[in-house]
Amino acid sequence: MTLPKTPILRTLLTPRAIIPRRQRIRLKTGGYNLGTMAGDFEFCRFDGVAAMSPASVRILLLALLAVGFVGSLLAQEELPAPKPRPRTEAAASPAATPPCTDCDAKPSEPWADVEPPVLALRVLAPARATGEVNYQVCIENRSNAAAHAVALRGMMPEGVRLLRADPAPKESGGELLWELGSFPGGAKQCIQLTLATSTPIDLRMCFRISSEHGVCVTTRTAAKPPLIPVEPGDTEPKQAKLELALAAPAQASLITPIPCRITVSNRGTASAENTRVSLRVPLGVTFVSASDGGQYQLEARQVVWTLGSLPAGQSRTLEAKIRADLAGVVNLVSEAQADGGLLARAEARTDVTGAAGLPLEVTDSADPPLLRPGVAIINQESTVYRIVVRNTGTGPAANLRLSATAPPELAIVRIEGPFAHNHREGDTRVDFNPFLLPAGEQVQFRVECKPQRAGYVKFRVELTGDPLPSGPVLEEESTNIVTDLQDEEQVFRRDLRLHWRARGEQVAEQR
Repeated sequence: MTLPKTPILRTLLTPRAIIPRRQRIRLKTGGYNLGTMAGDFEFCRFDGVAAMSPASVRILLLALLAVGFVGSLLAQEELPAPKPRPRTEAAASPAATPPCTDCDAKPSEPWADVEPPVLALRVLAPARATGEVNYQVCIENRSNAAAHAVALRGMMPEGVRLLRADPAPKESGGELLWELGSFPGGAKQCIQLTLATSTPIDLRMCFRISSEHGVCVTTRTAAKPPLIPVEPGDTEPKQAKLELALAAPAQASLITPIPCRITVSNRGTASAENTRVSLRVPLGVTFVSASDGGQYQLEARQVVWTLGSLPAGQSRTLEAKIRADLAGVVNLVSEAQADGGLLARAEARTDVTGAAGLPLEVTDSADPPLLRPGVAIINQESTVYRIVVRNTGTGPAANLRLSATAPPELAIVRIEGPFAHNHREGDTRVDFNPFLLPAGEQVQFRVECKPQRAGYVKFRVELTGDPLPSGPVLEEESTNIVTDLQDEEQVFRRDLRLHWRARGEQVAEQR
């Protein structure tokens, strides 16, 4: 411990002695440094030993006794050292800062110097503009520290409205707010902004930016537990999940079979055992067929498929055909069931219209008004075949396909009709594109053919389509190709005999 700093005690306890030859002697007693003694002392050296006068010795002894007494008092009342003041990052108010309860504890980590981010803001705006005013606002983090919760605010004056912005801000009471999130060190982002004013004023826009920064620490409260491998099955039990889809046409006719496609899938993690799929057949609908061993149960009026086990992630597709007996809406319902109470359901709807009647008529222009078949003179005239298709039913006829085939004795030279065809020069067959014929309407086609050689030939027409599931409609027209007018008499006589023979058969049937 050093001597007290009081000037009076310092003077009394630190005497100095003027020693000849400019030599000074440091005096110590009681463990205290008395400094260098000062005074009018006389020292004499005899064989290297210093000697003082009796008066000087008495004065020295009295000073030593006084110093020892004061030193003993100070040793008994030694004051404790003041505690060091803890270091804080930021000054806080006494009301908001809790008292320090562990200020003497040694920190486990050094103090973290948090580097504040440096955000720079640049606004590019025209000095003069009319109508729309475009701004470009760029924000850049020019430090290595990350800035968090970065927000940009812009105040629009009265009479100014926002036209567009990229990215779009939040607008509230004339204030535009962009919440930009975190900006790492060196990050930069620009915002495009377009404003419009209704009155010619000096547009003054102010932009302000704010951010947060800090430091993250990790505290380990216990030893790290050992890793225990856990199988997926231990945390979540495996379970099957059925999904069902039913597809059927939106429209159909009475005499057209309705195809139904059923897809059952297992979207779970386990197999679906004893999987069964059913399709209900409503009243007024007739079962036609089923794929994959589907059985029709007449009493229950349903088609049933027994699939057994359906593994996870797999699907099965089933098909069935039904036919509506009455016009109207047919509601189809399909269900899939499996063990464990698994159930899936799907529905479909088909609008059934009335049946279509499709009579087909074919005539040629060379037919005379009475009895005789068509007569065409070779190399002098052409024969035109007129084809008429009528829909006499109560519903539309869809996907109709018409084709005409000429015999080798005829060459097709011209085709007329409301639909396109794929005929090429030199072919004896013409196919028209599929078409739809509404109920009560008809379409007409014309095929002009030029005779190539004599003979009794037949022009063949075929009609197919969805309303004709049992097969196509066929119609033929006969034409007799002659070489000159003298053969016409022979043709007339033969046709006359055929006429009277047919007439006799009709009379016999009437009797």
